[in-house]
Formats: sequence, structure tokens, C-alpha cells
Amino acid sequence: MKWHFINAVWGEEFVQTYLNICLPFQLTKENLIYVKNKADITYKIFTHREDVKIIKTSIFYKKLAEIVNVKIISDEFDKKLRHEQMNHFHNIAIEEANKEDAALTFLFPDILISKDSLKNLFFYIEKGKRFISVASIRINKEKFVSNLKKLYKIKNFSYEFSHKELIKFCLPKLHPYSNLMIWNKNDKYISAIPTSLYWKIDNENLIARCFHIHPFFVWPEKKEIKLHHTCDLSYPYQACPNKKNWEIIKSSKEVTIFEISSENFLNHLPLIKKNIYSFINFVKTDHNNILKEHVDNFKNLIFYSVHEDKNKLRNMILENTLWMKKFLKISSTPSFIEKKLINYFNYESKKRTPFFYNFFYLKVKFLLSKLSHKIKNL
Repeated sequence: MKWHFINAVWGEEFVQTYLNICLPFQLTKENLIYVKNKADITYKIFTHREDVKIIKTSIFYKKLAEIVNVKIISDEFDKKLRHEQMNHFHNIAIEEANKEDAALTFLFPDILISKDSLKNLFFYIEKGKRFISVASIRINKEKFVSNLKKLYKIKNFSYEFSHKELIKFCLPKLHPYSNLMIWNKNDKYISAIPTSLYWKIDNENLIARCFHIHPFFVWPEKKEIKLHHTCDLSYPYQACPNKKNWEIIKSSKEVTIFEISSENFLNHLPLIKKNIYSFINFVKTDHNNILKEHVDNFKNLIFYSVHEDKNKLRNMILENTLWMKKFLKISSTPSFIEKKLINYFNYESKKRTPFFYNFFYLKVKFLLSKLSHKIKNL
């Protein structure tokens, strides 16, 4: 099997983060060193011409080149066009992989993986899976890097974190954007683009439901499909249409991924009121970001957990299951009142809603309070 690892990185900050922080997580015995003996690996780094010298002089790049075949593909472009250029590079990678019938692993310069993630991923590849997706959680880069340098030293050019060690180290350092997707916090608002929802139990245990799940392995069945958006939107589902060949990793024990981002990243996003009606409104109206396949993803419960015994998580799992039943029921067959409430909590909560919905919502609230008062007096 031919297997292409794809990473697109440019700009000093991202290049240094990739080389000195994230790449060493991939250089462990049970990651790239393990899979190099299982497949014909090509690791492609797409970058700006200005950044090639920095990459080639890195000791971690040199170690990577000792382990697998590495190709650097460089070009001149506007570094500010982040998503457009990333998609352009990904399409080049897809086209080149398809010529060789090669599989693809989409990496990013800011992801961390546990020390045996690729070994465990290969177990599913051997079972014939062609599209394997893994959830990732965004954490605060500044806090992570500061603590990493204080507490850990690189050994043999790698950071070796088991899934438990990585969770213990990362979960207390959630990024502000991730914190805005925690459902069981006493906050009035959540992110207006909640691509995942989290239920955090403590700093060692979190369960997630995710619309967008990182396509960590894609072996295209349909070679003519191109990427038109980010790689976690429509591309993998269209390139691998046979659902029998899909696998969502549901336990961090198998593969653990975190993303590190600066604290101010995504701080411009608006908020919506945190209730099930505003959330359903987001799901039903954001057709650019939420596809049918993403809603199917959301039905899966994903565990970031240090404790293998799920009894400790029982109460949260039960609460989450009941919440999911309510979400599915209201989404599919809302009552008249529920429809109005969904419309009331429009996509941008800061916008003024039409007078009718304000009036209707207040009236419903008043009637419910009267009904509650009557029940108490029975």
C-alpha cells in the first residue's frame, strides 16, 4: 500500500510550532517508525519558498527524512490566504496520490498525536477501512508550550505521550473556542459555530459529539472527486462513498489528537444563546458547514477519557443520551411551539428578532409559568 502523509505549513510562527512542537509527536516508535515498515510512505510538506531553508535545517526534519521518504513542495503565494492556499495544496496532494492509488493522511502543522496513534490506526486499515476519522480538540497553545518546556524533555527526537498522559496534560488547557462548546457549563452563550459539543466531567474526562471529525485516513475510491472546501467537509464522504468502509474512532485509547492554537485565534466569532432551540437552528440553517453526514457523525459519542472503566462516566453518559434523544426528536418532529422557539433563537443571537417572535416567546413563557403555578397548587 502506498500512503501519503500531507502537511501544509508556512509562516515563521507555524513552521516553528510544527518543527519543534508537533513533528516530534509523530516521530515515536509506534507512529511513523512503526508504519514505515507496513506501507510505502511518502511524507509531503507543502510550504512557501521563504520557509524551505528553515525546514531543511531543522534537526527534526532531518530525523523525519531518516525515517521516511520526504518531499518538500514549495511555491510563491500570499501567506494571508490561509484556507484558499491550504485547499490548493490539498488538491495537488489528492491528484498526485490518485495517480498512484495511494492513501492520504491529512496532517496540520498544529496537531499533537499520542505515541501509538498510527499503530492503532493501522489496525483499522488492515480491516479494510478506507475512511477513518478522528475527533480533535483545540487547546491553548501558549499554556501548552510553556508547560511542555518546563516539564518535558525530548528523547530520541520525540515526545512520547500515551493517550492518558496527553489527555491529563491537555484537557486543563482548553482553548477559549473549545470552552465555548462545553454544554454542561453554567454559561448563557455558546459559539455561534459549534462544530462540536463537549460535556466535560473533570480535567481527565470529556465526552464529545462532533459534526466535523478530522479525516485522518482517506483512501479514495472515486478518484475524480476534488476538494472544494476544507478537508473535513464533503471531500472524504464523496471520495469514499461506501459507508461500510468508514470508521469513526470513538475512544481516545486508540487514537488521540489535540490541536494547539493561539489564545486569540477564532476570538472574532459571534455567540448564540445556549439552549437546544438555538443549537437546532444552527444545525438546520448552516448548510455550508453542516451536511447530512456531519449530523450522522454527531450521533456518535466520543470519549476523551483517562479512566477505562466507564462506570465513572455513567451519569454523564445517561444525561447525554437523554439530551441526544431530545435533540433528535425536536429536530425531526418539532411541535408547533418548538418550531416557533427554534425560529425565535435565530442564528445570530445578537440580531433583533421580529416582533412576532418576541411577543410569542414572552406569551409562551407567561402561559407556562401560569400552568406551573396551577400544578403546584393542586
